[in-house]
Amino acid sequence: MSVGIDGFRIDAVPYLFENESLPDEPLSGDPNAVDTDASYLSHIYTQNQNETFDMIQQWREVVDEFSAKDGVTRYIDLLDNVIRYWLDKGFDGFRIDAVNWLFENTSLADEPLSGNTNANEDEYNYLNHIYTSNQPETFEMVQQWREVVEEYKAQDGLARALITEAYADLENTFKYMGTEERPGAHLTFNFFMISQLSNTSTAQDFYSSITEWIDNVPQGKWSDWVLGNHDQHRIGSRFGSELIDGLNMILQWLPGTAVTYNGEEIGMVDTPVSWEETVDPAGLNAGPERYQLFSRDPERSPYQWDNTTSAGFSNNTNTWLPVNSNYLTLNLAEEINANVSHYKVYQNLVAERASKTLRRGSVNITVIGDVLAFTSGHLREYEPRLVANLGHLPGIEEKLDYLKDIGVNGVWLSPIFRSPMADFGYDIANFTDIDPIFGTMDDFDDLIKKADTLGLRIILDFVPNHSSDEHEWFKKSIKKIDPFTDYYIWHDGKVNNVSGERIPPNNWLSVFRGPAWEWNEERGQYYYHQFAVKQPDLNFRNPQLVDEMKDAMTFWLDRGVAGFRVDAVPFLFEVTSLQDEPLSNDPKALPDDYLYLVHNYTVNLEETFDMVQQWRGLMEAYQEPERLMMAEAYADFDTTLRYYGTPLSPGAHFPFNFALITDVNGNSTPADFLKATKKWIDDLPPGALSNWVIGNHDNHRVASRFGRELVDGLNMLALLLPGVAVTYNGEEIGMEDTYVSWEQTKDPQALDAGPERYLQYTRDPERTPFQWDDTTSSGFSNSEVTWLPVNPRYPELNVEAQKKASVSHYHVYKLLKAARITPTIQRGDTQVEVIGDHVFAFTR
Repeated sequence: MSVGIDGFRIDAVPYLFENESLPDEPLSGDPNAVDTDASYLSHIYTQNQNETFDMIQQWREVVDEFSAKDGVTRYIDLLDNVIRYWLDKGFDGFRIDAVNWLFENTSLADEPLSGNTNANEDEYNYLNHIYTSNQPETFEMVQQWREVVEEYKAQDGLARALITEAYADLENTFKYMGTEERPGAHLTFNFFMISQLSNTSTAQDFYSSITEWIDNVPQGKWSDWVLGNHDQHRIGSRFGSELIDGLNMILQWLPGTAVTYNGEEIGMVDTPVSWEETVDPAGLNAGPERYQLFSRDPERSPYQWDNTTSAGFSNNTNTWLPVNSNYLTLNLAEEINANVSHYKVYQNLVAERASKTLRRGSVNITVIGDVLAFTSGHLREYEPRLVANLGHLPGIEEKLDYLKDIGVNGVWLSPIFRSPMADFGYDIANFTDIDPIFGTMDDFDDLIKKADTLGLRIILDFVPNHSSDEHEWFKKSIKKIDPFTDYYIWHDGKVNNVSGERIPPNNWLSVFRGPAWEWNEERGQYYYHQFAVKQPDLNFRNPQLVDEMKDAMTFWLDRGVAGFRVDAVPFLFEVTSLQDEPLSNDPKALPDDYLYLVHNYTVNLEETFDMVQQWRGLMEAYQEPERLMMAEAYADFDTTLRYYGTPLSPGAHFPFNFALITDVNGNSTPADFLKATKKWIDDLPPGALSNWVIGNHDNHRVASRFGRELVDGLNMLALLLPGVAVTYNGEEIGMEDTYVSWEQTKDPQALDAGPERYLQYTRDPERTPFQWDDTTSSGFSNSEVTWLPVNPRYPELNVEAQKKASVSHYHVYKLLKAARITPTIQRGDTQVEVIGDHVFAFTR
């Protein structure tokens, strides 16, 4: 029955049982039967025994069990078919009415009193409806309907919307959204600005209502804002006509979907409806004395189109509900013609919603006295980066032709995953989702397709060492919810023998300065963070966590990425003994500085190399084309080489060669350059691929480290020495560091250092906006204010200016890239040497 059969025909049922005594059966007396015919005997002991009738009754009981369930199943199937019927007609989705009342508790227990002193005994609010609304089966049903809707998207790629109406508390409201594994409604109406706010509400009340939703909406789910509907009095009547535009502004400009009830855009107000005119059953059931408390007719009166008969709603003077008497002056036609009107304001608000700032920008809400203020931060419209930098996905797609033009083969994007952006996206809150400020998954797929058509490969920044403290894993780890309890590194800490105070388990320091241990009050333990406090380290000694990270890699590989740059790979493992690390005796390091210790127990452990080899094994399953893994490891030469793995167990295709960053500077001699380059040519393991990095998002720009006059020479080294050339955005045009004041600083590493020492640690100067042209903000944005300041030299130092110049860094870079495709540079021998005291030379 579980597969859906409607019943059974039971064959030869009389023969089920025989008499246990096995007596001979008597002759039948049939004169036409011979002794071998069945009819020769009278079968009184082998047919129709009492046990047979009992067995049929037992089977009937089983069938009846299914019949009892079948009524529900058939009704649910019928509803599914109703949904399919309308989707087949071309409708785009459904608003599901009164969804919270679908199921009731089968125990039929009495519901408790609500304690509402204003409710009569026969009124709904007299009871607390814990057994007749928001039952677990209701959430399951919404998920089933979502599956029906998704069937249609799978067929034609067009999403259909499923919207639920449920007046419930916050926790139950969010349950209608489903889970990441099994989604429910695309959005469930947010009625909290209706249920929590009124004309007596303060700015703080508005702040609380809005932020409660924004701060708690489940990861990856969509917000929405509802201020009015057909069940609630109109905005102008609840708050006053003077607040209509302000409330519409909140509705339209907060992040998410804005839901507008007809007439709110022109400022319609409730229409008085007498008892005799009432048609709403909620009002009629309340009786003439109390109907106005329950009637929904006032907000349902006809729409006011113009000042003609019945407000243009009908050419009949009598309408199903009376038209508001103010229709002669309050109507759409009047507001279209007026210089200033609610309608004109609403139009402008909706037009602004199309801007990238409101679609993907951050939002900040605050209370100033009794004024609610909110700002939508200007979206960081990150344009494409040659290799390592953040990018707004549609902007990157738009500029892929530029990358193709200068000869780039691959584009490495720094993290685009969902993140609270405490560290430029390197604090990831979801490893398999894209942060809205960068775009959508559809934008990502479009980028992959466009890149493929141009022969470009997209490489993602994989950040496995840590997550954001806002990741669901960390939140559940705090609460010790398995399997997440040990996804992070926790410790009780120690007690100071002198003071008796609780202290961290050891002296380990964060790369961003200060202790690497942070106390969590809720869990009652310290957690370990090698970087910012908001970046708790993942526990790679937990096999389930290892599998989670492999699943994340697989997710993106399946979407077509060409590989990964693995961030901060040396930090994956720490010794389990947790012994103190020795002092470095660096005279320039303060006790809180990372360089104050020698990090023998927290970087480049044996398990780290094995993990890289495991990831390479996972990637080997993806061929045509082969996928690429690059490892970021600031380590000594011998340790760096270990990230290549072995012939039998390969690791990264290459670990980054930072020698031209760490081993040389503007004061280096030709001999220093010889030493830095020669080892990466002569001393690599057999078959290993060399690479050259002269700049990245963590180090000052080439022009600032070596001087403007050496930009072309350094690019020549990177592009013409044997191996992979890695170019950081802007180095191809000789961009320089931009001065960033303490007040403008965004880098958490610098902020942790404080205003006196931030310039020693900040990475902001090399991360400022790319300089496309001499227009506003160097063509990076149409706003005069960008997330970091634009370099003041941008009017003359930009792509367009260098394209037009007869000689420029841009033209040199293109010539060098063109030379790379020649057989000599691709496969020729290399010789490096020093000539005299001032010349470093190499031949190919």
